[in-house]
Amino acid sequence: MKASRQERTEPSKALYRALRAVSDVTGEHIDILMDQAFGETATLGTDYISNFRRGNIAAGRAMMIHRWLEQNHFDVAQNASPTLFQVNPKSVWELFVEQHAKKAGLRIIPMKREMGILSRTKSAPKTVETLQLGQCFCFELDSPHDGVVVAFEKCKSDWHPLPLGADERRLRALVSEGAQFLPRDDAGKLIELEELQDTGQHQYVFVVSPNNTAPISMKDIAQTSYGEACVFIITVRFVS
Repeated sequence: MKASRQERTEPSKALYRALRAVSDVTGEHIDILMDQAFGETATLGTDYISNFRRGNIAAGRAMMIHRWLEQNHFDVAQNASPTLFQVNPKSVWELFVEQHAKKAGLRIIPMKREMGILSRTKSAPKTVETLQLGQCFCFELDSPHDGVVVAFEKCKSDWHPLPLGADERRLRALVSEGAQFLPRDDAGKLIELEELQDTGQHQYVFVVSPNNTAPISMKDIAQTSYGEACVFIITVRFVS
């Protein structure tokens, strides 16, 4: 972020090669991949991609692309530009989770629809270990303090952000001390979740911080001293 434009030119070219390699592997156009990295549909000029290929890209956007590639396509990016992708952030993240996560304080709650309103099933056990594909559920988090929470889901060895806000671009959610259901929309209405495709074991990790500007990427979380932050983990198996 502090490097001059000239100093950023060659690394930016290497970053473009990594993104281009992912485009070749996935079949997704490079501007679609950039939208995913930026977390929104970006307004890009007609020469944006050609400028990026020549190493001309804003430092902030280069950082967003780099972090997105780290978390989603590390092996392909490392093969294309090894100097930019030396340490897999997933290994750092998983070590962080292993060292800090605790099971108490986070539960999965099965839900049922009644007249268009979600309600908790009366027979819901205290700890859910199995859910059916397509079965609605939510999380119950017992937060130790006010602050924000970010969440991640592991499925088939891959980690993905789990948005807890009103839409998929809002990764942070405000929490208050004590037990509460998540995710919720801006009006406080519960948002139901459901898994439709992937059977097998899923892990969910919630990181609660008193800092409202706490980082949202796995790498930054793992490398940040949280102080009073708490990490919760829960595992559930989806069956057909």
